[in-house]
Amino acid sequence: MNTDSENSSNEQSVFDTSAATSSPPVEPQPEVPPQPMTKEERRAAEIARMKEAMRKKREENPGMYKFNTTAGPIALVIVVVLFIVAIVVAVSQDDSSGKTGRNANVTPRAAKFSSWDGSHYGLVAYVKKQMKNPDSFDHISTVKLNEGGSYVVTMKFRGTNSFGGVVPQSVTAKVDKKTGKVISCVWGD
Repeated sequence: MNTDSENSSNEQSVFDTSAATSSPPVEPQPEVPPQPMTKEERRAAEIARMKEAMRKKREENPGMYKFNTTAGPIALVIVVVLFIVAIVVAVSQDDSSGKTGRNANVTPRAAKFSSWDGSHYGLVAYVKKQMKNPDSFDHISTVKLNEGGSYVVTMKFRGTNSFGGVVPQSVTAKVDKKTGKVISCVWGD
């Protein structure tokens, strides 16, 4: 049987190959000066250094670089709720006055003057009822005077007469401010 000393010599010979084969001595190589780095290589090296520094910081303080993933959806829900509340408030304010749209503060249409040509809607309707050919009505101008609870409105217009000729005419009327109805009317030339 083999003893411990024999086993150790066998192991040495099996694993020690340097004694059996000798390699030639390695001569030291002269140092090669480093080549200058290109712009891309410098950028890549800087990015690698920054990534390594961030990795070390994360290892030192692991809780510092965690992101709150619930903040985004919560903020979105808050914005949507505020938007819905704004719409409800706007609709309720429009409904409370009984009027909607841009002209909620304006008097009824019959009492208004046209923003297009300045004519008074109520007076135009009154004149067209009096004309033989209401389709021939052509507004020229309107002048209004404020007189307490009414307007004095003078309107010039054209229309066809019984013979088919186009004739300029004028009418002066007293018009109620609230209702827009013609109170009295005087026809001119």
